[in-house]
Amino acid sequence: MREQNVTVSDNGRIVLPVMFRKQLNINPGDELILSVSPDNDIIVHSPKQSLQKLQDLVAKKHKTNLVETLIEMRRKEEI
Repeated sequence: MREQNVTVSDNGRIVLPVMFRKQLNINPGDELILSVSPDNDIIVHSPKQSLQKLQDLVAKKHKTNLVETLIEMRRKEEI
């Protein structure tokens, strides 16, 4: 795990180091999700990454093509 010290400004802001922004593909203007773990660690999530994880999870659960399955069901209903 990479670590780097950052300083909190008077108004509560921190600057994310470049290496973290690159690793997480965070660009200016991107929104982030912050959460605090039970161990009081701050966790930073990128909504883009969360969406990709969800899409990957759905793809693993549904190995069949859902569109093709729906088309096949509709064709059977026509008969």
